[in-house]
Amino acid sequence: VIGSYFFGGTYYSFALISGAFYSFGYPGATGTFAQGINAAGQVVGAYTMDSNLTYHGFITSPITAAVEH
Repeated sequence: VIGSYFFGGTYYSFALISGAFYSFGYPGATGTFAQGINAAGQVVGAYTMDSNLTYHGFITSPITAAVEH
């Protein structure tokens, strides 16, 4: 399960994998929006750095239980 949430004026993304909750945001972004996840655990989505809502794509390294935050 992946998604996004709003907290403190910024949108963040999350992934729920094997019962573990991972929250992340692109550094300096005003919004990070997860849109999909593949079988390897890579999350794809978009982020914006400005109020003009110019979006950029991203793909994460695989998120696994070994990732510590």
